[in-house]
Amino acid sequence: MSGALHCIPTILSIHPGRQQPEMGRWERVVRPTTEMMCGAPPTKQLAAAEIQAIADKVKSPLEEKENKKFLVFNAVEFKSQGVAGRTFFTKVQMDDDFVHIQVFESLPQENKPVALTSYQIHKGRQDEVTCF
Repeated sequence: MSGALHCIPTILSIHPGRQQPEMGRWERVVRPTTEMMCGAPPTKQLAAAEIQAIADKVKSPLEEKENKKFLVFNAVEFKSQGVAGRTFFTKVQMDDDFVHIQVFESLPQENKPVALTSYQIHKGRQDEVTCF
């Protein structure tokens, strides 16, 4: 993929080893683990049951903010980023309109509910989900 930043995460392990003047009595062994993309924008994916369940958890707070009830609230597609939890940017069909919602899911050990952190109303079917 040209133009994308490729990062190879590494494990740094220190083993008792040969005497090396610059490193004392320890030998550093660095080996690559799995390849991943760092700094690359997330890719769009079709929403499945997990994403619909997350969207359903923030439907009520969104209805309160917009002061209306949505008869239709179907997650269509999403992007996600993982940094100290996961942020989901999801396109949701609500009645005849679309909304883009930003939802944060904290790490499991934090034991916090998902939170609606931002949203954009009056979106269309063709509007691409972006990180906002």
